[in-house]
Amino acid sequence: MILYNFLVKSIDFWQKHSGLTNIKTHTLYTKLIDSQSLVIDLGANVGKFSEEISREFNCRCYSIEAVPAVYSQIT
Repeated sequence: MILYNFLVKSIDFWQKHSGLTNIKTHTLYTKLIDSQSLVIDLGANVGKFSEEISREFNCRCYSIEAVPAVYSQIT
């Protein structure tokens, strides 16, 4: 358990300092994203990633989903 905790803290440290961030199963280099950014989410599913990145960075995000039944679930 001690090794596990060490590894988790190490990964958190390197992600924080590298600019890499995980948002809804996506890994991003977030040092380039700000409120002026435009993010395009291809294969948006129900839009959870788009929703989260818009909230986190106050940026514009367009969601594109090709499956009509899934697209209709985007909030």
